[in-house]
Amino acid sequence: MTATETLTRRNTGLVWGLKDSFLAYVAGCPDGTVELSPGTGQLPDGSFYFSPDPGAPPAALQFRGGVRLRAHGGMLDVCLADPRVDEVSGQPVLTAETWKDGVWQRISFADLSWLPAVAGTDDDGGDGTVRTLLAETRLHPEATALFDDTYPAGEVLSPLLVRTPLEDSNS
Repeated sequence: MTATETLTRRNTGLVWGLKDSFLAYVAGCPDGTVELSPGTGQLPDGSFYFSPDPGAPPAALQFRGGVRLRAHGGMLDVCLADPRVDEVSGQPVLTAETWKDGVWQRISFADLSWLPAVAGTDDDGGDGTVRTLLAETRLHPEATALFDDTYPAGEVLSPLLVRTPLEDSNS
């Protein structure tokens, strides 16, 4: 691995804040907790960072790590792990593993709408080795039950940012 590859991998991953008001609600609960698994971090703005999945195919948008949000003695318990961007019926969808009905299941968490590239978002030193993608997110119908149907399908969630190495970054 070259020094450039190390730098490229360090500034890549997925950043998502789920839903700002939901995170504020959990933080405001006396017993509210946020648990992070390896591969995940929480940024100063409250959003979560998921590192690239080293076992994923080169062009795949697959990440590792997990977040668990709990409050009310466990009555509120939302977890998502190993997020990835999949295509469902031709549309981009954020999927994640979650604890549902006593087993880990991959569900569709959020429908994505890719936004045009935003100038000035690359911090790769200007060498063009990182691709930055930004998406609007809306709650997928399959994920409403995780929030006890508090939020309807289509509810606007936090924007999602993905940074991946360009496939030809070393050529």
